[in-house]
Parts: sequence; C-alpha cells; structure tokens
Amino acid sequence: MKETVAPGTVILWDTFGELSAAYGAARAAFVGGSLKPCGGQNFLEALAQGVFPSIGPYWDNFRWVGEEVVTQGLVRRVRDRRELTAVLLEDLQHPKPRSLVRQRLDAYVAGRRGGTFAACRAVEGILRERRGGRGAFQILMRNCSSWFLWRSLARRVSESPPNGVRVS
Repeated sequence: MKETVAPGTVILWDTFGELSAAYGAARAAFVGGSLKPCGGQNFLEALAQGVFPSIGPYWDNFRWVGEEVVTQGLVRRVRDRRELTAVLLEDLQHPKPRSLVRQRLDAYVAGRRGGTFAACRAVEGILRERRGGRGAFQILMRNCSSWFLWRSLARRVSESPPNGVRVS
C-alpha cells in the first residue's frame, strides 16, 4: 500500500506475499477461502501481525495447526456471512490490543515447540541402531534439514533446545 487508507475503507487483497502489511494496518480480518469448501487461507499471518482473524467453516488447509486455535479464541470460526459481518463489526468497534494477540499466540506456540527436534532425534536413534552408529549423523543431516538448521541456529544464538533437551 503506497497511500494512506481512509477510515472505514474495506481492502480486498488478492496478492501473494503482501498480506503482512495489510494485517499490520488492520483492526479486523477475515481470511478468505473458508466460507465455501475451498480449504481456507493462512490465518497465522494475521495472528503474527496482532489481529485475531475470522475464518469460515472450511479451513482444511490449516487444520494441522489444531482445533485449539479456535477453542482458545485465537481464531474465530463463523458459520456464514451474516455471522462474519457481526464478528467483523465487533472487531472494528472494539479492536483487541496487538500486544495481547501476540502474547496469546506466543503462549499457544510455546507449548508446541520441539516436535521436529524430537522426531529427528528418534530418526537418529534408529539410524544409529541400524548402522552401528557409523554415519548416522551424516544421513540425518542429508535427510532432516530442519533438524540441522535448528542445530546451526541454536549454536549461533546460544539458545537452549526445546523442553530442556541437550544438544551434543
């Protein structure tokens, strides 16, 4: 967006990779593709910018995040356009502080960290058993890049592994 948007303006965004700016300026957000069976779009972007997004009943593309995003109030699931209108009007009249949204998102994410690390450690254990410990780390590096990247980053910023796991 290159211009200031007048209060009360509705922005319909249909561009890839630019939603962070829109969510950063928004007080209310509906994440499309979810009122009809289209799978839904990424509501995590709105949350990261401090906006509780609304979605429709069809969000299969992002169900992997977990139903808890709805039950904990991070994402509001609406049944239809009438309910959506009411939720968006409420959000516009009484927007939540961005810091509150981010704080609740951080709390939600904090309890779910470490899955990739744990899975890669399990794979490493299996590889060590099958190969007698020889070459397991090299195989793991080639086949589990997330684990390798996490280790590299952890060393650079001197962070502890998730849930007190020790990196050797």
